[in-house]
Amino acid sequence: MTSRVSSRRLARLLVVAAFTLTVPPTSKAGSLNIKDWLDRPGTRLVVVEFYAMWCKPCMEAVPRWRALHEKYRERGLRLIVVSTMDRQGQCVNPGWNPDDMVCDPEGNIADAFQLNGVLPAAFLWSWQGNLLVSKGHVEDVEAKVEEYLKKNPRVLVEAKNAAGKPFRKLHDMIRRRLSESGKLTVVATREERKALAKIRKASYKINFADKLQCKLGQEVSANSLLKAAITGSKGKWWLSLSLFSAESACLLVGSSAPWNPKRPGMAVAEAVDRLLSKLKQELQMPSGKRKPTVSKPTGPKVIGEQPADWSPESSEEVIVSFFSQPEGAVVLVNANMVCKNTPCSKSVPKGRHLVSMQAERHEKKQERMNLAEGTKVDWKLTPNFGWLTVRSEPTGMKVLVNDRDAGKTPLERQEKAPGKYKVLVASECHYDSGEEVRVEKGQERKVEVALKEKQGAVKVKANDEKGNDIVADVYVDGKKVGRTPGTYKVSVCAKELVVKHEKYRSEKKELGVRERQVTELEFKLDSGPVTVLQPGTNLYWLRCPYGQSWTGSSCEGNAREINWHVAKNVCPGDYRLPTRQELVSLLGGCDADVRGGKAGPCNKCAESSRCSSMFGQDEGYYWSSSSYAADPSNAWYVYFDDGYVNNGVKDVASSVRCVRSGP
Repeated sequence: MTSRVSSRRLARLLVVAAFTLTVPPTSKAGSLNIKDWLDRPGTRLVVVEFYAMWCKPCMEAVPRWRALHEKYRERGLRLIVVSTMDRQGQCVNPGWNPDDMVCDPEGNIADAFQLNGVLPAAFLWSWQGNLLVSKGHVEDVEAKVEEYLKKNPRVLVEAKNAAGKPFRKLHDMIRRRLSESGKLTVVATREERKALAKIRKASYKINFADKLQCKLGQEVSANSLLKAAITGSKGKWWLSLSLFSAESACLLVGSSAPWNPKRPGMAVAEAVDRLLSKLKQELQMPSGKRKPTVSKPTGPKVIGEQPADWSPESSEEVIVSFFSQPEGAVVLVNANMVCKNTPCSKSVPKGRHLVSMQAERHEKKQERMNLAEGTKVDWKLTPNFGWLTVRSEPTGMKVLVNDRDAGKTPLERQEKAPGKYKVLVASECHYDSGEEVRVEKGQERKVEVALKEKQGAVKVKANDEKGNDIVADVYVDGKKVGRTPGTYKVSVCAKELVVKHEKYRSEKKELGVRERQVTELEFKLDSGPVTVLQPGTNLYWLRCPYGQSWTGSSCEGNAREINWHVAKNVCPGDYRLPTRQELVSLLGGCDADVRGGKAGPCNKCAESSRCSSMFGQDEGYYWSSSSYAADPSNAWYVYFDDGYVNNGVKDVASSVRCVRSGP
């Protein structure tokens, strides 16, 4: 057991040493040298992202990492990915090209960063060595990168010679050297210089002096002034650089180098590099400490193979079952992945261990527990989201969540991240209504609204061909609202108004009602033949089935199919539902069974001179008012298409023809 622990500690020590020393890989595992990356020209920010192929949130974040890298690489962002604790993944490329990829199959680098098996985890450093994000996710890094680059340090260079006069050549050489480093942005345009000059002027009128020292290790001010001067006497000259914060006028750092007028570039390079070096600090590590130091080995270097005592390790293993709600969670025991998707059963060492589960969009759960043969770990994971339900009356209304289209009502249990939401149900035909709500983790928030209709009104009159006012039925979008003359409230979205009278042709008009305004409509009804007399009888039939209207030459609209109970009450005025015998009399040609009151065939309507002369090629099913004596839940009907007379359940839908006795 001692040998195992010692080897584990040695592995961690070697990983830690890689932060300060360049250690070439000696196995499948790679090395990670953050300081080397921070020192490279053009590098301002370095991200280290730990991931594994079994980690669902890691793989889902790949498109965001790719977009972040592509967006900010030209501005100095470098991204290193570390494939860790993923022996099955075998250090597979995540699907894009980061600046570097490091393999950590045993988790040694992850241990040095104290991840404790929690993935994904990301770290962000500035080029000065400050740790800006620790154990964060892509959204944390993205926000910090944007914040850092938005406050990108801008440096205004002022250079003077030994006489205190502006020294343009020196100014240009310093600017060039700073630009090549890629660490700071050098102010170049006249507008930038004017803006920085205003900030400097507003700095409490403090003179820039070396006595006022800024806090060591802080990030370079967003607006800084680099003063360069040639100082000295008697042939011993120095190039002195002093970097001040333009906001507070404190001295950030200073440097100097011997000045040789014949070789000015050498002095500028040495002074600028020293200045940038002083702006850096010891690399800040995730533990909150500065970079660790590694003791150098002493004594003679031993070469060749060095055999050591060895004995196979053995421990009692037990089979443990893991379950989770929801299923599909990753299970780790002592930070080692044992199961990619629950439910599962795995062999683990017997004893007390740290067990953790992590599922997509759920909080990580972990607990120290004793694992023995037959142990069942069944955990309900807490979602890191809530649910939003939106209902409205009427339904089918547009829903806006934080001013974005979220669909139509009813919305049932839409997953939402915890936070405040502005929920609005909107409709052109109704007044918008909603609530501002807060969604909590694991909880459902309901928003239920009853929309009030936007209304206008129609004032409707009807008269005959002689100009006499008459009473007629008024329908708006197929629904009866009253009779003429009259004024009725209607929706601003109403499409059509129809006036109907049993003795006249129906008339219709398109509507364009405005909110809270009255639209006046007048209809002149034509006394065209809406009824037809059945030859040899005193029966008058409406030319069109229920639901259609007579135009003077044909029936228009769609014949409505309704159940028998409703059909008995839909005929207008003194019209009624015909009896079985009245319907049969239209067809003729019926056999003895039909005439005797039984089911059977008659002529088709199209083949009956009486029926076809009245109704043309009618093919509908039509209710009679006659119930079936043997079963009162049934009623007689006639099928005009094939002339068959039969009975059927009254709750079934069929068409209706209306009749009245003359004159």
